[in-house]
Amino acid sequence: MVFREVGVVEVREVLRGWLDGVGLRTVAARAGVDRKTARRYVQAVQEAGSFSLDPPMNSVPLVRVA
Repeated sequence: MVFREVGVVEVREVLRGWLDGVGLRTVAARAGVDRKTARRYVQAVQEAGSFSLDPPMNSVPLVRVA
């Protein structure tokens, strides 16, 4: 199985669109990721609890997305 590095910007763009109420297909297309990948990012955040894009990234807890 091949893995690729995921940029913080990519994840933030998916989450920003999702938090704005945009559909996952649209969010995924805008961020340049697969729909299933966008869904995994959102599910990881939902499982971790509340989330905000406002604080600096070094204060946001990291979540492993498998």
